[in-house]
Formats: sequence, C-alpha cells, structure tokens
Amino acid sequence: ADPIQGMSLAAGFAYTAVVGVDSLEKPGMLRVKAGDAAASYLFAKITNDVTIIASGTASMPPPPATPLSATEKAVVKNWINQGALNN
Repeated sequence: ADPIQGMSLAAGFAYTAVVGVDSLEKPGMLRVKAGDAAASYLFAKITNDVTIIASGTASMPPPPATPLSATEKAVVKNWINQGALNN
C-alpha cells in the first residue's frame, strides 16, 4: 500500500518525505521548513494550531494514539529550529 499522502516515515525515506516538501493539507506551506518550526505544518499539526491546520483534518497523531508530550513537542520544535538535520 502507498503511504498516506506520499509520506513514508520508514527508515531511509522519512527525511526526504518531510523536510522541504509541500504539505498536501495546507498548500503553500512546507511539512517541515528547516530552521522555522512556526512555519512548519508538522509542528502545527502536533501542537493542534487551529490558526494553521484546516478544520476537519485529523489531529496528529490520530486517535487512538496518545498525543505527544510537551517534552516530545519541544524536541521536534528544537530539531526543526536547529535546521532539521538528517541525523
């Protein structure tokens, strides 16, 4: 099966599927804009930023998965703001 919205998070594919790639849910916004968490759709999704994410779109992670903790969200934010390195 094809990954949802072409976004494979499998080892070896996740980075190129996420960083610098346009969001399909929010055209004109990158899934991850290296160096700018505030302009990254992924960060908007994990923080449920209703000023960016469209109403009716699934939260991330989708239920029944447990939402990320504040610490986990901070790790993602810092990774993006520090350049979203492929490490």
